[in-house]
Amino acid sequence: MSRYRYDDNFEYSSKPYSAENNNDSYEVVVPHKRGFVSGLFGWIHCLVVCVVLIVVLLVFFFRPVTVVGDSMGDTLAENDTIILTNFLYTPEQGDIVVINSDISEGNSGESTALIARVIAVGGQSIEIEEDKNRVLVNGKIIDEPYLKGETSTGIQWDVPSTIPDGYVFVMGDNRETSVDSRYEAVGLIHENDIIGKAQFLVYPFDRISYIG
Repeated sequence: MSRYRYDDNFEYSSKPYSAENNNDSYEVVVPHKRGFVSGLFGWIHCLVVCVVLIVVLLVFFFRPVTVVGDSMGDTLAENDTIILTNFLYTPEQGDIVVINSDISEGNSGESTALIARVIAVGGQSIEIEEDKNRVLVNGKIIDEPYLKGETSTGIQWDVPSTIPDGYVFVMGDNRETSVDSRYEAVGLIHENDIIGKAQFLVYPFDRISYIG
């Protein structure tokens, strides 16, 4: 038989005790007060674990970014906050991605990240018929219900007839203002330069939605 009395303010250890002139064995519970230092280290340990988990999630799974400019209008607007994912990510046609870029922002001279939609991936061909306002991938017209304005500007440089493996061709949804792979300054995007895929729109709160 074992007898215990629990108290949340104590840590318990047990040791055997044989009662004199009694063949029954009992376990006597010896309470130990939990010290302040021990409790403090417990809280610090929990805090460190939480911080590490948050860092891992933000670095490898989720990353919040704020949209600057209107190149993705009306899908995304300036100052929208979106969540990116990049863990084991492989770009696919139609994905909205954020890209490292050498293009300078304004007069600061600092490079800025670009946000655009993947139109063609490695192994595909791309053609823009600006007079007909349509884009062809592998010779087929792609459906683009997300467009704002017309694709009135075609490709302004000598794009390879087939997108090389490991690269993607991107364009913004607002074709009349977007600076994207149609221009040599941006060109084809290497997959290693893709920061992540836009998955969720989380701000403004009245527009919370799933993107990806």
